[in-house]
Amino acid sequence: MEKFLEEEVLRKSVIQKAIDSSAPPQNDIALPSGAGLCYSGMGIMFEVEGQSYTMTEANRHTLEEAVRSGKEISWTWSKTLSLKQGGSATPSFEVCYLDTKARIIPDLCFSVELK
Repeated sequence: MEKFLEEEVLRKSVIQKAIDSSAPPQNDIALPSGAGLCYSGMGIMFEVEGQSYTMTEANRHTLEEAVRSGKEISWTWSKTLSLKQGGSATPSFEVCYLDTKARIIPDLCFSVELK
């Protein structure tokens, strides 16, 4: 069951492959997107209906509304944004799964870090 959740729900190997194939990281790395996937950390951005947002508390409402209404959300890690926010030049972030009310499901989370 754990393997199913990691691979089919959280898409862990696909996410790791996207990060690893970008080493050394380019400026932006397109992250796998899909219903329920959510990323947080320095340099994380999301896009809804052609509009980009940084993954910050100020933009939480926008993300939650997009999840609740079933809008497509795409995700990116930006090296430039990470450095600007005080983060590193290598990807490091959390991946979680949200329910349809945009709440994190605690058992469906993991950390990603390029070494």
